[in-house]
Amino acid sequence: MMTRLIPNCRQAEVLLVVMLLGLVGVNSCQRSSPPAPRPPLASQVDVDDLVIDIEMLDTINRLQLTKDQLDSLLNLVDRIEDLTARYDQRIQGLDNQYQPRLFRQRDLLIKDQPPSEQLAKELQQWQQQRQQLSAERAEALHQLIPELRAVLTDSQVQIVSGADEARLQARDMLQWLREMPAAEFQEEARANAEALAAPEIGLSSSALLDIFTTARNMSAEQYRTAQPNLVDRLSPIYGDTAAATDRLLLRLFANGRVKTILAEKAALARH
Repeated sequence: MMTRLIPNCRQAEVLLVVMLLGLVGVNSCQRSSPPAPRPPLASQVDVDDLVIDIEMLDTINRLQLTKDQLDSLLNLVDRIEDLTARYDQRIQGLDNQYQPRLFRQRDLLIKDQPPSEQLAKELQQWQQQRQQLSAERAEALHQLIPELRAVLTDSQVQIVSGADEARLQARDMLQWLREMPAAEFQEEARANAEALAAPEIGLSSSALLDIFTTARNMSAEQYRTAQPNLVDRLSPIYGDTAAATDRLLLRLFANGRVKTILAEKAALARH
């Protein structure tokens, strides 16, 4: 009689159980290491937020923040969020109060009818109150800038503000002018001075031309000594100003996504 090679249904069930038990036994002998702790991260992040995260990380990674700095910045970001939320709530309340008047004006304009003098006056009051609240919020946020600067080193502040790039551009400009043939210098220096002039920050075309000419006429040894000062004088033309730095610090640390990024960085720093 031929040996039966294919088990019947009952035998198949028994065989399957034995095989599964064998696999469980093998796996139980192999101790797998526990999963690495993951930093807090929202399970769903839309594409726009991912793009913002990536752009901010390009700057934040360059800062090389320490654990203490991360913790301090997280506290400051919490305060920025609370402050912003309080003012946003007041602005939203004001908007809700005037919303019926806005609907009324819209309906009148749909009918090509002008708003009444009283309605126009009320909507002007709404705009003024809204602008006042926005100005108060900006001023309250501005008060936190010294604390942000205190947490970061000077070099880190320069990275956030782009001052390092501004100084590099200024150095490159001066070096380009110094290496230029004499026959071209006067024309190029004057043209660039006029194109880059910013009288509002104290750099008129004549002031720029003076910087260019001073750098050009120095010997190599003199220029090595004077270069930092000349770069300091020229770099504001490329955005290296205290006011611009303050705006960029707030833009980064008041961003709605920065708290998540800093929290992830801090969680990784703790392990």
